[in-house]
Amino acid sequence: MQFEEALNQSNVPNEYALYTLLRKHASSTLQLRKFPHIWHEKDSFQINNSEMIKSYIREMNRPVTREEIVQEFVERRGWKKFTIEYNLSSDTDYVRVDYGIVALREFYFLGRDDFNKLFNKLSILLESRPIIHIKLLFEEMKEYCKSLDIQSDSLLYDLMQAYTDTETKFIRYPFVVRAGQEIEDVSMQNLTEQYILEQGLEVPREQVWQWLTDELGARQETLDGVLFNSKNIYYYTRGQYGEYIHRDNFGWDDAKEQQLMNTVSHKLQEAYIKGQPYILAEQILIADGLPTLENDVEWTEDLIIDVLKKGKKVGLIGSYDSIIISIEDSVIQRESDFVAYILDKEFDGQAPARDLHRRLAELRYSQDGQLLYNTLTDIENEVGRLRKDGDKYILI
Repeated sequence: MQFEEALNQSNVPNEYALYTLLRKHASSTLQLRKFPHIWHEKDSFQINNSEMIKSYIREMNRPVTREEIVQEFVERRGWKKFTIEYNLSSDTDYVRVDYGIVALREFYFLGRDDFNKLFNKLSILLESRPIIHIKLLFEEMKEYCKSLDIQSDSLLYDLMQAYTDTETKFIRYPFVVRAGQEIEDVSMQNLTEQYILEQGLEVPREQVWQWLTDELGARQETLDGVLFNSKNIYYYTRGQYGEYIHRDNFGWDDAKEQQLMNTVSHKLQEAYIKGQPYILAEQILIADGLPTLENDVEWTEDLIIDVLKKGKKVGLIGSYDSIIISIEDSVIQRESDFVAYILDKEFDGQAPARDLHRRLAELRYSQDGQLLYNTLTDIENEVGRLRKDGDKYILI
């Protein structure tokens, strides 16, 4: 600390900057391999794998791509790729400049004071939410970040992480939480499920999407990933302007699921006796015996479909999943079997494409009745009985 004043006057702001200057200009008798250590060249020490990677990046004197690192150490030196990934992910001296681009923290002559404005803004953002995506802070402070030569949210995260205070916790990129927050409670899926639960009853897709992107700074595709994996959020109505509902807000439980399945099984059995191995979701919607939902929530066709889809006790056919089949003892085992059944029973085994498409659209197999990918693939591979003959479909 005895040279601090002189160094500050010389625009050397912190220990990282001093170490870098020493590495460039100090006597060759000094070995500066790893901040903050300095060795004499006569001292015996071994350089580990991570230090070799750092030495390579220093020699390049710029951020490098992971591909460059792999080429140097895996292809040329015979390392395992795991060794690269392990060192890059476990050593905080590395920072992610952007996707697939790595640099060293020492490249950035920044001290704690440079991040004060960012931590102050971070504290304000966390006052009204338990977690934020670092992209939100980056967007809010983009001009200031650029003045520090921070051009990405990943770099901002890694640089700030070294100076984290008692009020915040950088749990894993890209999430920052308030100190003391339980980590298992802060996944984006849990937060989204909690948000929809707290809103009560049906929540518009647009509202959830806006909350994720504006409040948490998440990306647009986050919502679809959350919904795909969630066992607690159900579609109430589908589509661009759809609505979601949390299972607790309509009292969904095992008993109600069994009651619904009893109704579906009964309808499937009635249809089977009549020679029809399928039913439509709209038939269930008007059937007797549906369980009563809590909070005066009314059944919708989309809710029935999503409940059945998550339950996995029946098969669902078509792009709308609105055609219901039994997964046991059914003549329809795959999507193309359904099309073949319709062609057989309603068209005597052959029909012009436009007529078959019209009927399939009426059954909500697809929006315009066009055959879906799996069915087209079966026809191409000659799986099942359905074939294309010019502008008509036939059975063999």
